Formats: sequence, C-alpha cells, structure tokens
Amino acid sequence: MNKLVAWFVKVTGFLPQLIFFKKKIYYQNKKVQGRKIKGGAIVASNHNSLLDFALLMFVFMQRDMYTLVAEVMFQKNVFLTWLLKRIGCIRVDRYKADTNSLNIAIKKLRKGKVVEIFPEGRLPLKHEKGLLPFKTGAVHLALKSNTPIIPVYLDGKYGKKQNAGVMIGEPIDVCKMYNPLKTEKENVDELTEYLKNTIKALGEKLNEAKEKK
Repeated sequence: MNKLVAWFVKVTGFLPQLIFFKKKIYYQNKKVQGRKIKGGAIVASNHNSLLDFALLMFVFMQRDMYTLVAEVMFQKNVFLTWLLKRIGCIRVDRYKADTNSLNIAIKKLRKGKVVEIFPEGRLPLKHEKGLLPFKTGAVHLALKSNTPIIPVYLDGKYGKKQNAGVMIGEPIDVCKMYNPLKTEKENVDELTEYLKNTIKALGEKLNEAKEKK
C-alpha cells in the first residue's frame, strides 16, 4: 500500500461519495462497535456490487483496509492494476489453491492492520436472491491471526435517489467459539455458517431500522 495514494483517493473522493452513496449507517450496538476499529480486525460483508468496496472505504475511513480482491479486477487494465495495488488490495486467484493471498492477509492482521473480505466470493447473478454460500476464508484468517471479525451488511442501494444502507454488527471472536472436541473442518464450516447467519440477521435489522425512519 502507498499511503499517499490511498489517502489521496479518500480525500478527493470524500465529497463525491457523500453525494452518490448518501449512506445511512446503523449499528447493532454502537457502544461495542462503531465506525472506529481498534487494532487488527477482519471486516466481512455481503457483496452486491463492485461499489461495495468503495462504500466500505468511506464507512471505515479512519483505517487503511487491505481488501481481498478477485483476480479478474487485476486483469482489466494497467492503470486499475496499479491503483488497486497502491490502495492496498490483495489479489486472490479464486480458481487456484491460492494460499499466498491468505498468508499476506494473515501477516497484515498480525501487525494490527484491517483486512476486508467478501465471503460470498463473487457478485450474485440476476436470478440469485439472498446471500450466496460463504467461503471459509474469513474464518481461516480469524483463527490463524487471532483477530475478531466485524460483520457488516450492505443493502446495495446505490445511485439515483437511494440511500445506501449499512448495518455494522458486533465483533465475532471465532477463536473463543472454537470447539476442541470437533475437527478443524467441522469448526471452520460451522463458524462460517454462523458468520453467514449473523450477516443475514444484520440485513433484517437494517430493513427494520430503515422502516422506522
């Protein structure tokens, strides 16, 4: 990451994002977890659009985030590849046994950095409703680095006269939830499903909160 480039993007994009996203941020418990992130943490969110990454950049603006990004985004053009690297994106080759990206992310987390991940792994197709099956990467990262997962739900309502809704949940400590009587695979699968259900529940809370406004 080039901090100068990362902050240039944030500073120049601050006003435009206020106008475009018109974001409304809600909290499961703001006293426990607000927009300020202390220490190393994993931000895990559902995935609606390529704009999710940009929105989260400004939701948690005080911290630099290292985002796991699919290889396809690094294949668009030379400028985009250059920019993604400079703002801290970590390339993930989804169709290979890519342990390198996870190792890079773990090192960042152990140094107290923030890593962002979209556990669904891809954007939904037009006919797909609800959350896609979650991949296990977020839980693996949390277990290997002993860092909490901050679950976030985005409603994906971008542009026009819509307000982008964000619900920030309480941190999940998967290390404390790990059951030594079960295999690692059983633990990872169960914790991943727990994360998915948590983010799904945050979506329901977000809908309820927006209806009350």
